[in-house]
Amino acid sequence: MGQEFVYPKARAVELAQVTHETIPAVQTEPATVEEFKSEPIVAETPEQKEVPIAEAIPAPAPETLTAAPALPKTASQVPLIALLGMLSVAFAFVLKRFVRQSS
Repeated sequence: MGQEFVYPKARAVELAQVTHETIPAVQTEPATVEEFKSEPIVAETPEQKEVPIAEAIPAPAPETLTAAPALPKTASQVPLIALLGMLSVAFAFVLKRFVRQSS
């Protein structure tokens, strides 16, 4: 799975010969994105033959979604209790200081 780069025909022929793989190509190099979207894509083989893209690069099989198994409960409440304790002590100090300044 992944994305395939599409090259101009001349460059695709060069890459196909060097890598010995089928390379997607377009006949002419489009100037704009709109032209590129309408340009037919073919595949160049190492033997310099032009084949339909569907033959050369098969479509990926659709994936089936499976439910992820439930994770075991491994964490404890101790860090939360410690945090609440520290916050309570800090609040007590702030409250004590506020009461001293008020009197």
